[in-house]
Amino acid sequence: MFIKKFIILILLLIISHLNAQAFVVNTNNLFIEKINELKNFANEKENIKNSKDNQIKQQKKIEEKEYKRCIPFFWKKKKLTDRDKFKARGAIIRKEYKEKGKIITRSEAFKLAQLENKQPITTEEYLVLSKDVPSHQKKVLKDENRQKTKIEEKIINLPIPQYEFEKYNEAFGKVEVDLVQLKIDKYVRSKPLISSDYSRLVYSKVYYYDTLDQSSSELFYIDLDTNLSPKESILKAIEKDAISLYKSNMQNVITQLLFTLTPIDFNYNNSKVLFKEKILHEKQGLWQTNLYVYDFNKNKVTKLTACREAIKYFWLKYKNLNLDDYRYDIYPIGWDNNDDSRIIVFAYLYSNDQSAPFFLGIWSIDSENKLTRLISLDPIEQNIKLNGYTLKKRLYY
Repeated sequence: MFIKKFIILILLLIISHLNAQAFVVNTNNLFIEKINELKNFANEKENIKNSKDNQIKQQKKIEEKEYKRCIPFFWKKKKLTDRDKFKARGAIIRKEYKEKGKIITRSEAFKLAQLENKQPITTEEYLVLSKDVPSHQKKVLKDENRQKTKIEEKIINLPIPQYEFEKYNEAFGKVEVDLVQLKIDKYVRSKPLISSDYSRLVYSKVYYYDTLDQSSSELFYIDLDTNLSPKESILKAIEKDAISLYKSNMQNVITQLLFTLTPIDFNYNNSKVLFKEKILHEKQGLWQTNLYVYDFNKNKVTKLTACREAIKYFWLKYKNLNLDDYRYDIYPIGWDNNDDSRIIVFAYLYSNDQSAPFFLGIWSIDSENKLTRLISLDPIEQNIKLNGYTLKKRLYY
C-alpha cells in the first residue's frame, strides 16, 4: 500500500514538473511576441517620423525654388517669375542635349522650355507637340469625362478641310523639295502630281542620313481607282500600292551630297512624266540638274543628256567658251505647248561673285533624247503646257 502511494506521489511530481516547463515555454513565447510587437511599433513610429521629415525637406526645397537668391542676403527674397523658371528648365534641357551629343543655344532651350507648358491652339500645333509621345501612352477621354475648355472647343470645332485641284506646274518648274524641312524631319515627300485624266499619281520621297550628311531619293506612282470620283480616289490611294519608277543615290555612300528627285509634269496624253534630279553639295552649292522622262507605255526611263552636250558644243563652237571650266546648269520649266514631244529648258552660267547668273539661252529637247534646238539667247517668255494637277488642302474659317 505504501509503495502504491509512493509511486502515485512520484507520478504527480513528474506531471507537475512537466506543466511548469510548458508554462515557462509558453510565457517565453508570449514575451518574444510582445517584444516583436513593440519593435514593429517603434519601427512604424520611426518610419512615420522619417516620412514627415522628408516631406518637410521637400516642401522646403520647393519653397526655396520659388524664390531668387538676393544680394545682400538680408534683403527680402524675390519670388521667381515664369521667365526665371523657363531659364532654369532651359539649362537642364541644354545639359540633356549635350549628353546626347547635340549643342543648342540658350534661346533655343528657352523656347523648348516654353513649349513644354504650352497648350496647343490649333490641330497643327497639337500634332507638333504630341509627335514624340508614344501611341500607347496617348489616352482618349470619353465625352462624359471631358471637361471642355475654350482651347479644346477650338480644336474640336475646326472646320472640315476642303480639297481643291490646281495646276501643278503653274510656277513653271519651281516645285522643289524643302531641304530645311528635310534636315529636321529626315524625310520629305513631294507634292503629288496627278495626271489630267485622274488615272495616275506621281510623287517622290527624299531621305536624309545624319551620319553620312547625305540624302537619297526615289520616285513612285500609284494607279488611281477611276470608278471613284477624282478627289475620293486620291484620298483613298494606298501607299503600299506605289510602284517605284527611279532611284537616286540609293546605293552610294557619298558624304555631303544631297540628291533629290522632283516631278515636273505629265505630257498632254499622260503617257510620259517629266522629272528632274538635283545634285547639291552642302558647302559648294548646286552642282548639277539632270533631266529624265518616264514612258508608261514602254516602262522605260530616258535620261536627257543631249541637252547639256548641245549647250556645251554651241558655246564652245560659236562663242569660244568652254563650259567645262565653269559651273553651269539647266533649269527645266515644262512641256512645250506648241509641240507635246518637246521640253523647254533654260541654261545659266554661275558667276564667281555669286551675283546674277549669266544667261546661256532657252533650249528645246525632245523626250527621246535625240534632237536639241536653240530657241533664243534672250530670256523671253515661253508658252508652256500645264497638264497635271495637284490636290491642295484648304481650311476656311
